[in-house]
Amino acid sequence: MKLESWLVAGLILGAAGCKTVTKTAFCPLVVKLETAVGGAKYLLVRNNSGQELHNYGFSVHIWSEHSPRWRWNAKPFGRYDASGASWAVGKTLHFRALQSDMENPITEPISRLEVVGHCDLGHFRQTWVANEFGQLLPKEENH
Repeated sequence: MKLESWLVAGLILGAAGCKTVTKTAFCPLVVKLETAVGGAKYLLVRNNSGQELHNYGFSVHIWSEHSPRWRWNAKPFGRYDASGASWAVGKTLHFRALQSDMENPITEPISRLEVVGHCDLGHFRQTWVANEFGQLLPKEENH
């Protein structure tokens, strides 16, 4: 009997404590791909919220549905992470390899990019889809 009560209590606490990422109207970021000589692309993420972001953290997930590595299509082929105490309005983040001054190039074609994160103002999830020219366009659900 005690085991059953502990299991029920665990299920209730687990269900109440689990938080799912839901769609929000808060969309503080803008992403851009910068093309370098040779065709490699570099990811830039800018704080476009209109205010300084405090205690932020986010992950960028990159998909390629047109990749020659077809087995990776169902999951992201790239991920970038960023966090910090404050992020000024209009400031752009560049992603570099650990302990390196060089930016990480993206050589795969990108079909979709998703940013999932949080700051003191709340949680956010934003998605961009590449058009036929490789430009990233925000999905309508972002706004």
